Amino acid sequence: MLRSLEPEQTKDRRSTVSYSRSPSHDMVGLLPLPEPFLGEISTSRVSHQAAVFDEISSVATPQSAENPCLGGLQSGVELGHPFHNYWTKDGGLAEVVSILPDRPRALQLVASYFDSVDPLCPMLSRGHIIAEVEHFQHLSFEEKHGYNAAKLALHFIIYAAGAFFIPEVEPEERASLSDLYLSASHQCLCLCSYLSQFSLETAQVILLIGYLLINTNRVSEAWTFSGILVRQAYALRLHRTSTSQRDSILRRRLWQAVVVQDVSIAYHLALPPSVIHCIDMRTQIDELGHRSDHDLDYESAMWQWATFVKENICNPRATESPIASSTYHKETIISQYREMYDSWRPPFNSQSPKRFEFGDLRLARQLITVSSSFFGVLTVLYLDQNLEAGVLLDIYGAIDATHEAMSSFFALLRLFPDQMDMWGSYHTRAYAQAMRIARILASDAQHLSQTSRDPRLMIGKSDLDRYLDILSSSRGSHKHQHVQGTRFTALREVVDMISVA
Repeated sequence: MLRSLEPEQTKDRRSTVSYSRSPSHDMVGLLPLPEPFLGEISTSRVSHQAAVFDEISSVATPQSAENPCLGGLQSGVELGHPFHNYWTKDGGLAEVVSILPDRPRALQLVASYFDSVDPLCPMLSRGHIIAEVEHFQHLSFEEKHGYNAAKLALHFIIYAAGAFFIPEVEPEERASLSDLYLSASHQCLCLCSYLSQFSLETAQVILLIGYLLINTNRVSEAWTFSGILVRQAYALRLHRTSTSQRDSILRRRLWQAVVVQDVSIAYHLALPPSVIHCIDMRTQIDELGHRSDHDLDYESAMWQWATFVKENICNPRATESPIASSTYHKETIISQYREMYDSWRPPFNSQSPKRFEFGDLRLARQLITVSSSFFGVLTVLYLDQNLEAGVLLDIYGAIDATHEAMSSFFALLRLFPDQMDMWGSYHTRAYAQAMRIARILASDAQHLSQTSRDPRLMIGKSDLDRYLDILSSSRGSHKHQHVQGTRFTALREVVDMISVA
C-alpha cells in the first residue's frame, strides 16, 4: 500500500496558495453536452426535431458570446489552479526532493506508469528511467539538491501518472498522491525556467503533464499547456528531420506524441490545432526504435488519425463551417477515412468483436485507444449536416459507428476494471458517444414508439442503458464523483425525452 505524502489531512486544500490565477475562471458557463448536434434527422420530421433539439440546445449553448468557454465536453470540470503550492519562496530543489518516494515505492510507480501510460505515449525507455531512478536514490543529499531540475521534473511526472493509475490505493488517496507529485513536477519546471530554457526533457514533462491534466478533467489547463508544448517543440525543431542520429528516435517519437495530443484536444474543444507544419511521419515511422512489435503500428495509426482529423474536422469546425460542402464531399471524406482504417496493419484495422481479447494488455490499451478515437470521429462525420448544400445526417451510419466506439469502452472496463473509478479521456469519449446516442434516440422517439422497432436503433438504446448503469455505479475520488454526478444528470435529462413503448 502506498502511504499518502499529503500535508496534514485537516488542512483545507482549497485554501492552498497558488502560483497564479487559474485559466479556468472563464469556464463558469460550461457546456454539459458534447459538440452541437442540432437540426433535422430527416426532412419529414422537421417540427418534431426542432422542438427536441431546441430543448437540448438550451442547456448546451454558452451564456453569451462575451463569455468564452473551453468546456464543451467537460461538464463538472475541475476549477482552480492545478498545481498546489507546498513550497516556500527560497526553498529551491531541496524542498522538492524532500517529498520523493523511497526506492520500492518509486519503482512501483514507474511500473504503473509503463503499464498504463507508456503504451499510449511510447517515448521513454523503461530501462533508462529505472536506471536513472536507481542512480538518484544512491546520491548524497548534497548531490540530490544539485540534480538536474528538468530530469527530476520527469521523474515526478512519471510518479504522478503512475500514482493516478495504480490500483492498490483508495481513490481519494490515489488522487491526492498524484496531485502532490504533479505539483512537484511543475515546481521543478519552474526551477529550471522552462518557459525560456527548452530541452527534450522539459518537452517530455509538459507532454505528460498535459496527458495527466486531460485524465483529471482539467481540459482548459491541458489546452494551455499543449500550446506551450507546441511552441517549444517548434523551437527544438522537432518538426524537422533530425541530423543527429543519437537522439533522432526520441525526437520523432516526441513530435508524434505532441501532434496527437494537440489535435485530440483541439478536436474535443472544436478549436484550431496549434500544429500547422511538420515532417511527414508516415515516411519515417518505420525508422523508429520500439519495444513492442505493435508500437510502430499504433503510432502510425494515431499519426494518420491526427493528420486526417486536423485537416478535415478541426479546421472547418474551428471556423464554425460544415465539414462537408456537398453530399459527394461527405461521401468522399467518409470513404477516405474508412480506407485509412482498412490500410492499418492488423489487428488495428479489425472490427471483430473479439479484437480486444488479447493476453497482451499493452496491445489491448492501444487497440482500445485507436478504436474509440477512430469510431468517435466517424460518428461525427455521419452526423455532419449542411442543409444549404443538401447534406443530411446519416442516422444508421452514426449508430453503427457509435456502437463500435462504445464497444471499445466496454472492453476497457472488462479488461481493466479499476478504470471504472478513474475518470479520464476514455470516459470523456464514451460520455460524448452516449450523448450522441441519446440525442439521436430523443429526436427519433416517435419512430421508436411504433410497434415495429428498428433493431439498429435499439442497439444504440442498449449501449446507452449499459453506459448509464456504469456511470451510476462508478466510484472514485471526490472530484470523480462530482464529474460523474454532473454528467449523469445532463445525460439523464436527454434520456428522459426518449419515449419507448
